[in-house]
Amino acid sequence: MGGMTEPTRPKTSSPYDVNSQPVPLSDCAACQKITAKREAARAEFDYSAVSDGTVMLRAHLRTAHDQ
Repeated sequence: MGGMTEPTRPKTSSPYDVNSQPVPLSDCAACQKITAKREAARAEFDYSAVSDGTVMLRAHLRTAHDQ
């Protein structure tokens, strides 16, 4: 029998720590709106929507605020 090897996970070079939460800017209405939706989803235990909100906030911070 040929020696089967365990599959390896692909390595990524993420520009940020994927375990940290994005920080919204307090003076940005869009950041606050996205954050409010994330918090509402969290209160409803809708973690898929929380994750979606996190992705949206990261994208917004990157495009609107160069973060």
